Amino acid sequence: MSSTLVMDNSSVNAILVEELTTSLLRLSNYEIDQEVAESLAITNLETLNLDNPFLAHKGLSWVAEQILKTV
Repeated sequence: MSSTLVMDNSSVNAILVEELTTSLLRLSNYEIDQEVAESLAITNLETLNLDNPFLAHKGLSWVAEQILKTV
């Protein structure tokens, strides 16, 4: 019997926010604080087209780099 992992959008978004926040903190060498990183992650995830194959290929680290360039 195979099992299927089912996640709703809020669960997926929470994971993406957490991962992007971690990437932002790491790439900034922790020069920004957790709240700022999380706010940037949430704001930018709302505007990203996550179905875009280019973004999917580049990954969240690349997205984090682009966000930090604008801060």
